[in-house]
Amino acid sequence: MDLKKNLGREITNIRLNDLQMTQKELAEELGISVVYISYLEMGRKIPSPDLLEKLYKLNGFTETPEEIKNMLGEIKIQAKKDLTDTKIKKLLEESITPDDTSKIYETLEALIEKDKIKEAKNYILKSLMSIEKVQEKKLLEALYYELEGNFVIAIKLMKEAMEISND
Repeated sequence: MDLKKNLGREITNIRLNDLQMTQKELAEELGISVVYISYLEMGRKIPSPDLLEKLYKLNGFTETPEEIKNMLGEIKIQAKKDLTDTKIKKLLEESITPDDTSKIYETLEALIEKDKIKEAKNYILKSLMSIEKVQEKKLLEALYYELEGNFVIAIKLMKEAMEISND
């Protein structure tokens, strides 16, 4: 079920059946471009809550119906998930360089946030091969064991990494 397309069909239905307007007429009423109306109706763009409110007021409502507000909320949640998945995919495709620990941690954070623990552990193992600094290796190893649930080894490795930094 594509919520953006469903919302687009709802906008088209209001424009054609309720308001009996062309895209150009509706665009003028709402103060937006005809192209934007077209994108909204195709489900390629997501309208703002204010724009939806204007549309429903044109149609005689006092406010946007609750089910439409909920649909818009679900669309935004899905868009955020899709963006995160795209970001993770891009980060995983990039090559790992020895001095690029911030990218490694950014990737791990995104994977863990999405509860992709197995992928995070595999990424740590892959990253360990390219890291040259012993302290960074120890910290990554500690994170691996933390994800494994082996806190004793994780703490031991963190202590070793701290000792290296004190040298």
